[in-house]
Amino acid sequence: MGARRLIVLDHNVSGIGGHFSELASVIIDGGVRLGLEPWLVCHKNLNLQEIRGGDRSDSTAKILDALSQNNRILPLFTVAKMHRWSLASSGHSRLCRDSSGIPRSAGLKSSWQYLVDRL
Repeated sequence: MGARRLIVLDHNVSGIGGHFSELASVIIDGGVRLGLEPWLVCHKNLNLQEIRGGDRSDSTAKILDALSQNNRILPLFTVAKMHRWSLASSGHSRLCRDSSGIPRSAGLKSSWQYLVDRL
């Protein structure tokens, strides 16, 4: 019987930086410490060439690089659902929001998003 696997599914991991990839790397690192074989299924925009190789001091990049070298990253997702509600702490937000998540501008897009958010 092969190693037990830990499969992390996160459609929001689309780059090395940001809290989505950081959380995934912490979970993956914990799985490795428990003796599990980690896999990451992520967004198709994750650039595997950017991850592979290079001198990395960032622990998130090191963990993703190790997975990439073992071909255990599967960039399959085409939708990143949480980007809609992002406060722009990482990546691009489609809508400018205040610290409580409410749209700041008074345009039609902001008004529409405010109504959709309340659903």
